[in-house]
Amino acid sequence: NFALKTKISEWLKANPQVSATALIERICATEKGLVTEAEANRLLLLGAQLQAKDKKGWTALHWAVYHDEREIISYLLKQNVSLLKEINSEQNTPLHLACEDGREEIIKI
Repeated sequence: NFALKTKISEWLKANPQVSATALIERICATEKGLVTEAEANRLLLLGAQLQAKDKKGWTALHWAVYHDEREIISYLLKQNVSLLKEINSEQNTPLHLACEDGREEIIKI
């Protein structure tokens, strides 16, 4: 985990305008549970853009829901609850994704 966090830190320094979406997608795909509230806050402080969307129209919240990252979901919603209203290219909000997968625990967050 330390080596991966170091790589992420270096990547952020080299790419200060990176979106939170791209970074959270990259981290979630690498290792489940790596993005904690503290790490997400650090990413935002380093300039990651919370509401940015990827090519599919997914926000960081879409990716966090997809990967069942409850801690990051809570954190993102505390930062900006309007992320729940963001739709992707398939017209799905993060809440739609949670409902499709029957993830009641996420829906309750």
